[in-house]
Amino acid sequence: CSARRVEGVHVSFQKMISKFSSGAYRPITYEGYYEGKRRLDAVGISLPAKARVLEIQAPFAKMAVDVLTEILIPDGYRVADDDKAGVVELLRKTWQANDMDSQFNLAAAEAISAGAAYWVIAPPDDEHEFASIRAVDAKHARVRINFRGEVVEGVVLYRRDDGNVGATYYTPDGVEFYVKGKYDWKSVGQGRQDQWGASIVPMFNRARLSDKYGRSDLRELTSVIDAASRTLTNLQVAQEVASSPLRAIVGDGASNMIDQYPEKMQAYMGNLIAIPSGGDVKQLTGMALDPFINTYRSYALQLSAMTGIPPSMMGVSSDNNPTSAEALRVAKDRLIARAENKQRQFSDALERVGRIVAQANGMSLDGLEALEVTWRDAAAPSTSAQMANALQAHSQGIIGDETAREFLHLTPEQLRREKARGDKMDADAGLDMPEAPEAPEDAEEDSAGE
Repeated sequence: CSARRVEGVHVSFQKMISKFSSGAYRPITYEGYYEGKRRLDAVGISLPAKARVLEIQAPFAKMAVDVLTEILIPDGYRVADDDKAGVVELLRKTWQANDMDSQFNLAAAEAISAGAAYWVIAPPDDEHEFASIRAVDAKHARVRINFRGEVVEGVVLYRRDDGNVGATYYTPDGVEFYVKGKYDWKSVGQGRQDQWGASIVPMFNRARLSDKYGRSDLRELTSVIDAASRTLTNLQVAQEVASSPLRAIVGDGASNMIDQYPEKMQAYMGNLIAIPSGGDVKQLTGMALDPFINTYRSYALQLSAMTGIPPSMMGVSSDNNPTSAEALRVAKDRLIARAENKQRQFSDALERVGRIVAQANGMSLDGLEALEVTWRDAAAPSTSAQMANALQAHSQGIIGDETAREFLHLTPEQLRREKARGDKMDADAGLDMPEAPEAPEDAEEDSAGE
């Protein structure tokens, strides 16, 4: 039975790796747009090879992703059951041990631009006190899910220490390791058996129910980005050859002089003409670049409407730029709503990761059904803004000292010191003095009799 199981796992891995190679279980990628490597000849512009330096890719794709990920900052885990406070503390330590603050930012950018990112979890062992969590991009990992959204199988490719390509095959029963040989993949042994299901968690970015394996947010922006890139390229070409005043050399043999000194005249190429003697030269001014600038601005405003990013963040000005902090927040309302929508989507994956980490440390899932991820306010994600909001709420009596300290993101040790300092101040002020005991009932009767 064991041999048949191993053979079945190997066959399933071969099918999965074949699907991986064919690009299955992966959304359409737009990496070229994010990295600024999209070639303009794909949209009808044909430039000579030597003139490719004039191509400019509009940076809107990277801006649309980065501006959104900058305000997606997870703040930790919480659970309604007070008896599970130890689990929350374990998850906090595991989060910090795996540098998840920076990992999540990279994984979120990957999920938004490519449609999916993956979290791979390994339980603690003799060499590692905490579970290992690492993010993998969509080019090196893939999963297959069932109709319930549960992972049926997954694979992660990586470079081994010996230089060969390795793969880890994930199933709900455990993991299997493979190495790519000269002709085919070979199993190098079964790994651990997991009791919590597949140790790979997909973080999909979706816009519709049909986006089973994710969707890139750049999908709808590509046509406008191509048009903006074409406008920028035309703008640079016009700037090089037509915006400056034209120069003319008048006289017999003028064209021969240009041909005789090509290197010296190269700096004026396109702006220099030869006219025979007797010719009439008028003032030849350069063309205006305003049509290109206005066209590019229109594309930027269109992308602003599509992404919710204020025009000021897109590098252009509009007729109604916000002039105050309140107006700026109103201008960012749609961007904030998009960020909160991403928070809800990505919370599912992070909560699944948290439950797997708890099980990998031998803890029960009872009471962890309500485990959830807390996020910083998308409207004011920076630490200084969070502190300002907490201090303002505290000064107005909306929140107490303890809640204000939590908003300030103090460590447990800092919270303990601050609480001890507050208790000492209360003791010095006499606020911790015990209340006077109530008079006994018989004393009240004696007083009434007298």
